[in-house]
Amino acid sequence: MDDAPTEDGVYPVPMIAAAELAVLREMCEADSMPARLEQCSISKLFRLVEGASFLDAPGALNHAQCALATRLNGKRADELRELLGATDDFGSAENREAALAEPAFSPGGNAGGQLSVATAGSVAGPPALQPQPSLSGMAVTDDAKEVALGMVDLGTLAELKGVSQLWLALARRVLCSRLSRCEGQPAPTQMAEITDLNIKILVDAGRPWEAAAAGRMLPSLARLRWEGFEVSVAAVRKVDLETPSQEREFLGGRAKAALLSCIEGNGEPPLELMLAAVACAGSCEVRGIPVQMMRNDSVSELDLRGRNLGVQGGMLLAHLVPIMGALTSLELRGNKLKDEGWGAIFAAICGNKVSKIVFLDASEENIGPAGVKLIAEALSTNVTGGLISINLSWNTLCGLDWEGKGIYTAEGITAIADVLRVNGGLTSLDLSSNQLCGLDRCGRGTYTAEGITAIADALLVNGGLTALNLSSNRLNDEGVSAVCKAIQSNKETKLASLDLKYNGIGPGGANAVAAMVAVTGALTQVPHSAPEKLPFLLL
Repeated sequence: MDDAPTEDGVYPVPMIAAAELAVLREMCEADSMPARLEQCSISKLFRLVEGASFLDAPGALNHAQCALATRLNGKRADELRELLGATDDFGSAENREAALAEPAFSPGGNAGGQLSVATAGSVAGPPALQPQPSLSGMAVTDDAKEVALGMVDLGTLAELKGVSQLWLALARRVLCSRLSRCEGQPAPTQMAEITDLNIKILVDAGRPWEAAAAGRMLPSLARLRWEGFEVSVAAVRKVDLETPSQEREFLGGRAKAALLSCIEGNGEPPLELMLAAVACAGSCEVRGIPVQMMRNDSVSELDLRGRNLGVQGGMLLAHLVPIMGALTSLELRGNKLKDEGWGAIFAAICGNKVSKIVFLDASEENIGPAGVKLIAEALSTNVTGGLISINLSWNTLCGLDWEGKGIYTAEGITAIADVLRVNGGLTSLDLSSNQLCGLDRCGRGTYTAEGITAIADALLVNGGLTALNLSSNRLNDEGVSAVCKAIQSNKETKLASLDLKYNGIGPGGANAVAAMVAVTGALTQVPHSAPEKLPFLLL
């Protein structure tokens, strides 16, 4: 069926089969989604949406949209391509990845070339006409397809961009309409036409960094929206948001008052909206964070150690870091970001296809079991494999601080061990001074091997690590022996440096170290504090 209207401007009447009319009638009468929709093909669900739209049957339309969203939501591009019966026509993996990496707000007029956050500027020219996505069965108009995707979540719509060129065009239109369409106006078709951006939808979809991308890429952006609140982008660009390091709140005092003056609405605006406003339009440093330089991707190494950034500072970094293609090293030791802040940063880095960060210093941050589980979850879904070196030393990964205060749990360190089993990209990991076996720095407490056993089990199969620091963990002979035997048994190990200093090593542990070194050709450094009969090894 042709999408174009006839000469009188009226779209053609859709062809609705008698069997589909019967289904539509049942859908209109049903309070919940009819079970038979679960057996419908994808193409039939699209046709039911078209029929429900034409017949002005909101109940049936809702059921069809819900059924389609249930089938599509949560799937990646490759799965969607198979489900939709589409063909990958991007020409190269690079083109496909570029489509997946572009911001969700990229408008339909960008057809003919993918636009990533690394490409600032707008795409000129009229929107290209697109043929219809290929579906088995009867053709459906593009309008119907857009309506059909009404309940598909933003993350899945973004994945649809990687299905084919045709689905890329359709997903762009749906996303841009959802994020940037102003009431009573058509959806923008060019970057320069976008004046509004719905931040809540981006945050709910786990893509807060796109606020910063919008600040870089949308020359006409005027307003950021959140239910009941509106931010003036121009006003945020003008205010001074610097806060002294001794200020309790990251965005507190004068800086908070200045930011609130840029926001219209009743009551206190959501923190996520305020951080998005800073990331999008902030023009000065905020407690040492060079917001504008980061947004413009003009920083390759960033040292923010000891800036007292707190959780809110960590969340702001999570808005900025993912759009930085030039940043390779980030040092954040001693900033009290806590579990929430670090979880946000790791999720932002590992879940973004643009990030080039290879080294991350998260030491002395009091990261506990909950935080390290968030970190492990992010690492397990790392889409680039770019992050190769992590420093997690001097934290509380097992729930105990260096004085033994707290309650021991191996859940967090076990999650890290699970990552080591499957993540071959990580080459350097520092877990020193984390009380992995439940003993404080003086050896007091109840010894438990659960955490170090999980690490040892992972080392049996890990073929990526070249450097591992387990010093100052009071592993004792049992833990050291477990680690050494695992490495000794792994023919794929690439470990060249293993730090075992200050672990209460006795004769048994020393012998295990010696046996490991004797058969492991890759190891060239094994610093440890064993008895005199087995001194420091440097091979």
